[in-house]
Amino acid sequence: YRYWEIPVTHTAMIAFKPAIIIENNFEHEKDVLFVSDMDEFKQALNRLLYDKNLSEALAINAYNRLTYFHLSQHRAQKILDEVARVS
Repeated sequence: YRYWEIPVTHTAMIAFKPAIIIENNFEHEKDVLFVSDMDEFKQALNRLLYDKNLSEALAINAYNRLTYFHLSQHRAQKILDEVARVS
């Protein structure tokens, strides 16, 4: 699925929590709704469908986190910082 692309469209996201550690990852209930199975997915989907405030807040928060931590320039700077650290 499109883990990074969904928030950039200002859309609330339901996601299975990634199996890897992502630095500054989205936070459950603040930026996204993380689920662990299809029953939880259905519950989360119903929450977003019936709670417009929650849907809008998640969309805004996820977009802000994405643009603050996860753009290409952030990835490039992290690599440059790591190269400088080990050099």
